[in-house]
Amino acid sequence: MKKTLQIFLRIVVSGGLLFLLLHRIDFVKIMTLLKGVNIPMFLLSFGAYFLLVLTSTLRWHFLLLAQDVKLPFGRTLGYYLIGFFFNNFLPTAIGGGVIRASYAGKNTNKNKESFAAMFTELVVGFIGLLIFTSVLLVFFLNGKVEKIVLLSIVIGLFLIVIFGILFFQKAFMSRFKNIVERIRFWGLAEKIKRFYNVLYSYKEKKGSLIVGVFLSFGVQFFLGLMVLFIGKALGFSIPLISYILYTSVVSILMMAPITINGLGIREWGFRFFFANVGLSSSEAIVLSLLFFFVGIIGSLSGAIIFPFMKLPKK
Repeated sequence: MKKTLQIFLRIVVSGGLLFLLLHRIDFVKIMTLLKGVNIPMFLLSFGAYFLLVLTSTLRWHFLLLAQDVKLPFGRTLGYYLIGFFFNNFLPTAIGGGVIRASYAGKNTNKNKESFAAMFTELVVGFIGLLIFTSVLLVFFLNGKVEKIVLLSIVIGLFLIVIFGILFFQKAFMSRFKNIVERIRFWGLAEKIKRFYNVLYSYKEKKGSLIVGVFLSFGVQFFLGLMVLFIGKALGFSIPLISYILYTSVVSILMMAPITINGLGIREWGFRFFFANVGLSSSEAIVLSLLFFFVGIIGSLSGAIIFPFMKLPKK
């Protein structure tokens, strides 16, 4: 019941944000923009999308290998595509992560390790996104808004670093041992402790974490490149750095668990930030919606391979 209520509230928030936004834009101009789309240039955005997927898969592949979860890269890619597909039908980004971790775990008989790699990949990806965006902001400060965003990101990074240091200190984490051991049902206490031990093993695998962060930079670059090709298809003349920076900032905002897959937040974010480079509300909304469209269509590849990626019967 609680989960259903959360999903309902997210749908309401997404719908409300979109209603307020669409109420203020020029639909005639939107249709004109859509009719004038340069199709060959637009198709290039799908190429950037799959480079993004390949880089994300490579990041997860490295973290799986660090846990001795050995899968062919092609199979890992298939699981990642299936995860992207499910992300578009589940309320949070972790939904697809659970799907692909389940596949990897069942096919290697290493469930804890696969889920630990998935969880670590999400954290590493988030840290990489924050570092990447903050570095861009340092060299691209144009006004008060950018300074506030940069300050917020730096504070977030500082808190993450502090938590990361404490997480890898068993003396500190042992204080939570008594709380965990009070969980009596389904053997969760033991499972939580074993899962923590698997995560803790990354302390000795810092190289994999560093590689994961750098691959996250690549993910954000290809994300910005994807939006660049969409903008070019619409006839916008905006520097690549603007596409990369503003898309990265919006990606951070979309992680707030208050809407369905960031719907509504993404559109408001594009409208707000791309106004700095001269886009009107209608132009920014079209850019955002086509960005969303490319992600949806690209993720359908996961639906195509889904029937051929069966979990083992055991």
